[in-house]
Amino acid sequence: DVGGPGAGIEGSLGWRATPNLFLGGYTNLSGFGSRYDSDKGAATATLGIKADWHFMPFTSLDPWVSLGTGVKFLGIEAGERDRALTGLELAKVQLGFDYRLSPTFAIAPMVGISASMFDTQYDEAVSDDAMAIDDKQINWTFSAGVLVRFDTFATTAMQGLRGLVYLGMLFYIEWRMAAGGLFLLALVLGMAYIAS
Repeated sequence: DVGGPGAGIEGSLGWRATPNLFLGGYTNLSGFGSRYDSDKGAATATLGIKADWHFMPFTSLDPWVSLGTGVKFLGIEAGERDRALTGLELAKVQLGFDYRLSPTFAIAPMVGISASMFDTQYDEAVSDDAMAIDDKQINWTFSAGVLVRFDTFATTAMQGLRGLVYLGMLFYIEWRMAAGGLFLLALVLGMAYIAS
């Protein structure tokens, strides 16, 4: 136990592959204080990939579940002996629901739990080199908070992509045979169906 309660910030960026499925990456920075000594505490940084499943994406209240995994860094400030550990965030599970205030903006109360395992330690008091951790243990972190979701960039990017595809289709039909244009039209309609 190297820290007590703390606070953090998390960001993610990705692609809504279907109305239900979001695929992307995330990063998280958190800090934890010591309950007994203000000079002691810990900080973590995580970088990973995740998938979110939205159960009711076309309603104003959209419950979702998120599953992610990544790499994790833990820095421990313990007075005269500071250490750093690196390892994996084996699994990160979050549950929440989007409350959509507009078609492109939502707030999402959520709770989460993550399981991490560190395999390498850096401790200058013992060695200048990285040391393997023999007694690996699973470390649990519980979280709760509010996420803010913006879909504006994705919507604008998809509209721009559709415009480019339509422009390319017109050029293709103009300069190539009609059969090729029909194939491209079918491709565009299929992409529009998948994206909608």
